[in-house]
Amino acid sequence: MEGDAGVSISRGGPANSFAYLFAANVGQPPFDDPRVRQALRLAVDRQALVDVVLLGQGTLGNDVVGLGLPGYAEGLVQRRRDIE
Repeated sequence: MEGDAGVSISRGGPANSFAYLFAANVGQPPFDDPRVRQALRLAVDRQALVDVVLLGQGTLGNDVVGLGLPGYAEGLVQRRRDIE
């Protein structure tokens, strides 16, 4: 709808953001194994999810909610997909 003179698009910024996540019961197999959880983190193509699911209108948050808000852990290295 961008480009339509009759439509105004507002983006709220970090204070109005939300997170999408994968939930896993870490008390049950196989998710009770930290190696399995790490494998899931590394298997996901995060940028592809932003591009497809959010139509490019999102930001990678590196497993920590609150990017851009006060108190966010600055300096975290963004995880990258690593199938191996």
